[in-house]
Amino acid sequence: MKVNLQEALELPSFIDDIGLDSLCIYPFYPTGRGFDHLSEFVVPGKDLYKTIVELLKNEKIYLGGCLQGIFRGSMIKGSPCGKLMCMVTSEGKLRPCNFLPFQTEEGLLQKDVYTLWKSDVFKKVRTWQDLVERNCDQCEYVKTCRGDCLAFHMPFLSEEEIDIFES
Repeated sequence: MKVNLQEALELPSFIDDIGLDSLCIYPFYPTGRGFDHLSEFVVPGKDLYKTIVELLKNEKIYLGGCLQGIFRGSMIKGSPCGKLMCMVTSEGKLRPCNFLPFQTEEGLLQKDVYTLWKSDVFKKVRTWQDLVERNCDQCEYVKTCRGDCLAFHMPFLSEEEIDIFES
């Protein structure tokens, strides 16, 4: 977030002060109502990159989720949702990501994880890049980012609103 980006540099001393062994940083994107306030939240890519590089100098801080692909190179290209991870609802249904508004129709009480993992919901998340034409395909960073966070696209499968590499 723009208003507190500099405070992120205080994290290493904070985690030492409270006795943590490490801290994993995950990116959270404005979705839903937050999307209307995008300009307040989104940090220009270069500023975000510089801050994260500075934070990574501390061995207790590491990157989680989509940030790994952007800053360290990813074998999965883009979002890990529906590829390396999923969420389970209180009803036992699987969601590719906590921020995406859809889930499997059946849950773990009706089907096994492998069958649900192969469902249309998860197939759509894993292959969405093939379903739409996007400016991303022309971008030099497409092999690193591959579209970034799926929940950031409003509506789902639309063109990227903000390119962190251009800002």
